[in-house]
Amino acid sequence: MMNRNEFDSYIVGHVKEYLPPSFDNAEMELRTVTKANDVVLTGLSIRREEEQIIPNIYLEPFFDRYQAGESIVKIVGDIADVRIEADRSDKPIDIDILLNYDGIKDRLQIRLCDAEQNRERLKELVSVSDGDYAKTFQVCVGDMSADSYGTISVTPGLMNSWGIQVEQLNADAMAAEDHRGPRLYNLGDMMGHMMAGGEARNLLGNAFPVIPDENQINLYCLTMKDKTFGASLMAREDILAQAATVLGESFFILPSSVHEVLLMPESVAMSPQALVTMVQEINQNEVSPQDMLSDKVQYFDKDTGVRENALARQKRLELEKEKRPSVHEQLAEKKAEVKAKGALSVDMPRKSKIAEAAL
Repeated sequence: MMNRNEFDSYIVGHVKEYLPPSFDNAEMELRTVTKANDVVLTGLSIRREEEQIIPNIYLEPFFDRYQAGESIVKIVGDIADVRIEADRSDKPIDIDILLNYDGIKDRLQIRLCDAEQNRERLKELVSVSDGDYAKTFQVCVGDMSADSYGTISVTPGLMNSWGIQVEQLNADAMAAEDHRGPRLYNLGDMMGHMMAGGEARNLLGNAFPVIPDENQINLYCLTMKDKTFGASLMAREDILAQAATVLGESFFILPSSVHEVLLMPESVAMSPQALVTMVQEINQNEVSPQDMLSDKVQYFDKDTGVRENALARQKRLELEKEKRPSVHEQLAEKKAEVKAKGALSVDMPRKSKIAEAAL
């Protein structure tokens, strides 16, 4: 069995055998790409002379299939099919169109990531800090109504070519997000509709709190209409305020994946540490490395409109409680204060009579 380097070399050396004649003179290149959560992948690009923007075909899942015993011949053919399908699904993208900001700003997307887990990746991208998280920006290319489409990350160089500042980029990306259709679903309702077909009721915009249904899970999913990259809504104070109106109380935010977050009303929630442990276990066992958002559970205060790290909030409240005197201490202080005032009222007349006598 080939090792990883031998596998990559074999793919580069044989994939053209499965491609149409138009790829005979295509340039093959392998390069490492830092993806979400600083996961480093190997991307294969197959570029013809006239092409400016082409897809990266990441080889890791294909190598996993090879290690599992799948035929190398079938794997090479499938890699070729991925490249051919990219030709069929999209017209070649003109780089000049990408540089026209007014023409592409409606295609902007915000993606949220854990700032601590994406330090290397964030060095290469335009980003906006948001507490434990960071917002990055993508331009969607291809048919956005299709099941899948390509994206190009916004780098400082690309933003500078548009002649804009990050504040405008952020504002325009939020406007584009609104067109994508933010959604808040009851989780049980959403899962039921996914199985039966159709779309669950979108609760955003409700003027009054929902009445919990005993037959439904008291847990809510915040995402986009197309169920992709909806975790960015966690950074939207206006959306979280709407969600608080719907839930009728403050809530915890569980970072389920880059595609959605789950909202748990405070009245039914476990301790912050128990929630963090639960998210960690799910991330380790059920979420792919690239789709993982974070372990950092958040808390949104309905009254103040502030979102903060749930564990940090708990620690802050505990420290504030330690600084406040207990009820017993407060009563003792009051008694001492009353006693001091009583002593003062007795002493003062004595002093005044001594003064009179002296006169």
